[in-house]
Amino acid sequence: MTLNRIHKNLPPQSSSYQKLIQEHPWLAVAVSPKEYLAPSYYEKLLKPYTFDGSSDLEVFSRFLSERKSGELKILEIGAGTGRGTSVTLQIAQSPVLHLLDQSKQMLQYCQERFSNFRGLEFLEADAITYLGTTDETYDEVYSLWSFSHSIHQNLHRWGFDRGVKIVKQSLVSFLRLNLKANGRVFIIHFDARSPEQTILLKQKSKLYPFFKVGEQSPSQSILDEVLRELENERVLRYSVAHYNGQEIEFADQEEALEIFMNFHLEGIFNHSEILGEVLEGLTRDLMKYATTAGTIRIKPACFVYSCSKCA
Repeated sequence: MTLNRIHKNLPPQSSSYQKLIQEHPWLAVAVSPKEYLAPSYYEKLLKPYTFDGSSDLEVFSRFLSERKSGELKILEIGAGTGRGTSVTLQIAQSPVLHLLDQSKQMLQYCQERFSNFRGLEFLEADAITYLGTTDETYDEVYSLWSFSHSIHQNLHRWGFDRGVKIVKQSLVSFLRLNLKANGRVFIIHFDARSPEQTILLKQKSKLYPFFKVGEQSPSQSILDEVLRELENERVLRYSVAHYNGQEIEFADQEEALEIFMNFHLEGIFNHSEILGEVLEGLTRDLMKYATTAGTIRIKPACFVYSCSKCA
């Protein structure tokens, strides 16, 4: 399969595209790499993620609650619709909170949602670019799920080898210079070997050849390498916990397809010449998890990174 076929769009008026649109109207959703989904549609598609009886937000809440005293300067990477922001504002005492996202509409949504709070600053930028260039320093840094997206986008943008160097340099520089002494980092990263991600990577690897089904993602490999290096140099300490999630339930095949295509795959194949092939592949894999009741149940999993800068 060539990248030309992936990047080439189906003619909007072609019979094959019109047939697919009639079958799946949600394919008409337009998604760009920077803007992703409209906030209201994002919230509609988002499913709850539960690990060992706790939601992803509860796992994050426990981390943040370990140090809630004092005035903290905090960076949220990939603020999205403000799921993590709401937890931070409930727990941290009068924080200076910087919300970083490359989507202007997500930041505007957060500005309206948290308009009653002071101390918030909204930063429109790519995460890796920001981490590698900012002069700001932080007590706490966190990212719920989204950090890997910026890493993979940079690998795609710069080419794999050059992209890896750029990402590593940005991370090492930030953790050395911009994370304060005793500062902490919290990251939830998807498990690429989970049933959920295995289904996705079969399709993502068509566009991003650096994804290998059955292997962990490049973003996690880079993160692990950087953290090991800095721990060996006694710059920081870190731990990684693995969580197997409760099955995500989809009402039927159509709901599962919409969420996998528009939420997880970010609409990248919605108008591609290989759209039909992607839909067929997803349908085949999703139906392996169908129940007798007609629902589809698929397990996610994740890794939770907790880092602390040495004094």
